[in-house]
Amino acid sequence: MPPDLKKFWIEFIELYKSLPELWRRSSDEYSNGHLKKKAYEVLVEKYKEIDANANVFAVKRKINNIRTCFRRELSRVKRSEQMAMSPSDIYIPRLWYYKNLDFLKEEEEEVRVMTKPETSLANDKTIIAYDDDDDDDEEISRYIQHQPSSGQSKKRSAIPEERDRQNDQTENYVTDKS
Repeated sequence: MPPDLKKFWIEFIELYKSLPELWRRSSDEYSNGHLKKKAYEVLVEKYKEIDANANVFAVKRKINNIRTCFRRELSRVKRSEQMAMSPSDIYIPRLWYYKNLDFLKEEEEEVRVMTKPETSLANDKTIIAYDDDDDDDEEISRYIQHQPSSGQSKKRSAIPEERDRQNDQTENYVTDKS
């Protein structure tokens, strides 16, 4: 990336940082649409330095892209901190502007805590282990929660008869073609 462009993005991020009404959810200004509109206009003027046709939508899209990249890197760091056996195992962000967006860490962590999905009973794969060797003859249960797999599973019909009917139709189709 040319040094001029890198300098521009650092300045853009600093300007964004100076406009908490656009990113700090806990501030009163965040819910003030008029202030946000003015703040976006300031960012549009800055963005026009590299794109003469810049508008609010382009700025919002760029901010969203920047924040998405930051969240991805932050997630990698957090995950590696939990799994690391030593400090040298912790992921080092490769995003060149990661440190410039450090002010967003608290915001992103707040959002992650607020939107952490509840595990449903259907996806809950719980292993229950009993300790029969306890001196008090009490069963001790230990629950080990496993995260649901991230892979997509094939959707199945809730009604077995419907599933059988669909299978029969498929078999008839294949038989008719032979």
